[in-house]
Amino acid sequence: MVTRAQTGKLKPIQPRSMNANVQTPADPSCYSQAVKYFHWRSAMTDEYNALISNSTWELLPPSLDQHIIGCKLVFCTKTTSDGSLDRHKARLVAKGYHQRPMLILLRLIVLL
Repeated sequence: MVTRAQTGKLKPIQPRSMNANVQTPADPSCYSQAVKYFHWRSAMTDEYNALISNSTWELLPPSLDQHIIGCKLVFCTKTTSDGSLDRHKARLVAKGYHQRPMLILLRLIVLL
């Protein structure tokens, strides 16, 4: 057996720049971390106002036979193509992993 080291076909080692490891603050992973900063509170307010102005959802009381799927805020720092800060963005998303597909199937079978 002939290895790549023996044939000389190794990938060249890329020199690493010390300037490339500039640490940017991590995006918050939950509401309690984000609410401490003004720019994240502003992003949450903008997202809420956009949902209200677009009539995306309305608040209804839950019925007993419905499984309620929660939601959470996802935070992301948007940058321009040159790497400078563009804006802070918050997005309200549904927790789709809480869905129970078998329960829906059972309800359909019972209705039939």
